[in-house]
Amino acid sequence: SSWLCCATPRAPRHTVARPPCPPTMAPEPCHGLDIWASSFDGFSDAGIGSVGDMSITGTNMVEIALDDDLLGALCRRSRRRLRDIQHGSQAAIKLDRVRKLLRVWGTEASIQIVRKQLASLSGPRKPVSAEVWAELMRTRTIQDPKHAVVSRVQQETGCRVHIERSRREVRLFGPAPGAAVAARRIDELARECSAEAV
Repeated sequence: SSWLCCATPRAPRHTVARPPCPPTMAPEPCHGLDIWASSFDGFSDAGIGSVGDMSITGTNMVEIALDDDLLGALCRRSRRRLRDIQHGSQAAIKLDRVRKLLRVWGTEASIQIVRKQLASLSGPRKPVSAEVWAELMRTRTIQDPKHAVVSRVQQETGCRVHIERSRREVRLFGPAPGAAVAARRIDELARECSAEAV
């Protein structure tokens, strides 16, 4: 006789389907409304908080209004000036182009440094006569303050004197007190030029 081997059939395996992995989310595009220069002292952008957040110990927040010229200066050159200001002040800064504001987080000393650096990027425009414009253009590359009005004014006031080439006008970049002194020195030059013409 032959033996029959009856093997117990195994129950079919039920494969549990795993849920598909969620697709990788692409970062939301930046529309240029708020621009961070970078993180500050290890705090990420989210860690800084919203406007008015004073949760970081020893850190103050101020909002500095920007005119159109200063806003344009901060946005040009891939916002290099923003990074330079932050590096020089050790403050965290965020540019709000819609509201024309610069938000600054930092100590009182670092915020004052930011204000001073912003002042060096803007300044009043001052029309000048043809004689004054010609004298400024003639001596603009001379470094000796004794013989160059531009160099002497810049050394005395701490302002940068920019001579417009397309029109008879100068622009004085620097703190308001220094710009006022520079304007007076240019007025003195105008009187000297008028006296020589007579």
